[in-house]
Amino acid sequence: MTFTVPRPLARIAVVALVAGLAAAALSGCTQAEPAATDTPTCGGHVKAVLLGDDSATTAVSFDAAESPKQFGIPATPAPTCSYRDERTTQGSTPSTITHRTYLYVGVSADDAQKVIAALGATGGKAPWSASYVNVPAPSTTPAPYALQSVTWNYNQAAAGGAERGTMSYAYNAPINPGIATQAGLKGSPNVLRVETEVTSPAK
Repeated sequence: MTFTVPRPLARIAVVALVAGLAAAALSGCTQAEPAATDTPTCGGHVKAVLLGDDSATTAVSFDAAESPKQFGIPATPAPTCSYRDERTTQGSTPSTITHRTYLYVGVSADDAQKVIAALGATGGKAPWSASYVNVPAPSTTPAPYALQSVTWNYNQAAAGGAERGTMSYAYNAPINPGIATQAGLKGSPNVLRVETEVTSPAK
């Protein structure tokens, strides 16, 4: 069984923004900007701009208890939007792949760090291992719209047929105003996106 780790979220965020801008340009002057809001819905421009092409996209109600325990997703703060997709694969080891995306829009710096700390506590111990780390060093003059992201792999060294997974986050504090405008958000809010994916032997 093979397992594909999602591409770094920094690149996906750029791809999503470029795609959104290109679509607006191709549609001509009739393309209206989305109405800015503090309480975005989980579809439309938010879904098109803030989710990467490796994200889950079926909107669902958030339930921390529904997320597999190995990810350690905290119950609070609750994400603004929650998505879940599932598919099955065939072959020598049929499996079920479940992908979840949690989007925290307008999250406070303290709440974002609570989520990030919970993810780090999970990813920092076996059978987890970090595979991609982009955490800028602390600075008295931090770069504006800096992206912080980390990806961890779960159980990758296990024998064939074992459960495997990946978990990652991307945190913009705050998000670039251009991306915020495309998503229909007011100002430049902090945005945290968390991705989890687990591949389990099909039952």
